[in-house]
Amino acid sequence: MHTTPLVAWDFIHVGACAWTDTRECVPCDVPRGIELRVEQATKSEPVLVANKPWEDGSLGWSQVIEDEGRYRMWYSMTRYSKPLAQYLLYAESEDGLEWHKPELGLIEIHGSKANNAVRSGTGANHSHVFKCPDEPPENRYRCMYFKSWWEGEPGEEIDNDEGHRRLDLKNAAKPGEETLPFSLNGKMLGLNSPDGIHFTEIEKPVLDEWHDTHNICYYDEEKKIYRAYLRGFYGGRRAVSYCESDDFENLPASKAIHHHSSDDLPDESLYSNCYTIYPGRPDIHLMFPAIYHQSSDTVYGQLAVSTNGLNWSRFSRQTIIPCGAAGEDDEGYVYPEPDLLRFNNEGKFRLLCHAGACYHNEWYNENLRNNHYSTFYSWAEWPEDRLAGAYAAGDGEFTIQMQTCGDRLLANFRTEQDGWIRFELVDRLVWPPQPFPGFEGFRFEDCDVLTSDETHRPVTWSGKADLSSMKGTNVAIRVRLHRATLFSTTMYGTDEPLVQDDPRYPV
Repeated sequence: MHTTPLVAWDFIHVGACAWTDTRECVPCDVPRGIELRVEQATKSEPVLVANKPWEDGSLGWSQVIEDEGRYRMWYSMTRYSKPLAQYLLYAESEDGLEWHKPELGLIEIHGSKANNAVRSGTGANHSHVFKCPDEPPENRYRCMYFKSWWEGEPGEEIDNDEGHRRLDLKNAAKPGEETLPFSLNGKMLGLNSPDGIHFTEIEKPVLDEWHDTHNICYYDEEKKIYRAYLRGFYGGRRAVSYCESDDFENLPASKAIHHHSSDDLPDESLYSNCYTIYPGRPDIHLMFPAIYHQSSDTVYGQLAVSTNGLNWSRFSRQTIIPCGAAGEDDEGYVYPEPDLLRFNNEGKFRLLCHAGACYHNEWYNENLRNNHYSTFYSWAEWPEDRLAGAYAAGDGEFTIQMQTCGDRLLANFRTEQDGWIRFELVDRLVWPPQPFPGFEGFRFEDCDVLTSDETHRPVTWSGKADLSSMKGTNVAIRVRLHRATLFSTTMYGTDEPLVQDDPRYPV
């Protein structure tokens, strides 16, 4: 099965022009009349809130992975009231909706170990856990986290309150007035674990750099490398930086790979990256960067796409996960969190979000810091393979890149009231460019018009969906559409196990 999601221009053939002897320009598979549009997520009701006696702080960075038939969540909590404390907590679920918080007996909170905490201490609230199938059992799970600390004189550690006191004194000082020395330092540290619950510290920092947000590390099984997507800075603004290595415990210096551009508003920066891979397509890399709109002090999600994990395109200023309106529980921020997950039994994509009513800089106001605003986790949801699509407001056409033909072709699309879509199959995109006809019997004029709003609609030509005569050959898919959006296409074989179990795939 091969699904092509139309989330970037990478999957659409660029086309070219041929010229006749009389200098007539003949477009050959040149896209026209289309634009890429994100599909804004709907947001579920909260799926996890702080409702246990030991959860007496603000919820923070989090993540969910699908692991051996269950969903596993690691989420953080910070208590800003005295005593200041930071924790990494654990929950699991069979369906992603009902979550169980096991009493693990590992960390003492308020005099008891009957809780679901797996880590405590500075940096526990800036952790990312990931699985490494190629590592020895004792290192099967690893964790990267950011730890910061205050120093007075070099090497003299001072506590958080004293650090902030000296910062406030410096900000209030008159020109030339001496203040107490201080600095805020930070590094990336690592942990190993056999099960994602019991962790042991790696002795030295895995990266001697400051990255103070939800930094994501992912093990690329195909390339056998660790990919780290980190909080960086570029041009004085928050951005995304990156490094990679085959040794998690010795990551090299990072470099900025994605940042603001002239398409962004002048008061925006990229706060956190939410790196993840496209479900079922490890060759498609995604980020859902949290965009910090600094004039309104709000945070919301956009979409970025890459086919190599290094070069990124972002849907300029298109919000894919919005924060709430004034008075709603998520009016202040929505931070997207990895991983993007496919729920086949419900026909949905889901991405966890950490949300709340508190605005970003309210934390710096001591009178507001402990107001205990509601913080919670909910799902951002889309129909399967509908993160974005190619939209034509009028007549449009384009060609989807070459791929291996299967027994059937499915379309995931939506048309407006008078809209439609047709398809044509062609076996080559030649160079130098020249007009090349589609397969006889599988041309636009043979295609049965598609209308309505469907995620798994068989494409038929003269009433027939069978492509077995071309199975295994390379084909490109030409598309003509009018007032319609095509989100994705799927080629599949009728003998595939998923197809046999899922009635949405006709055989």
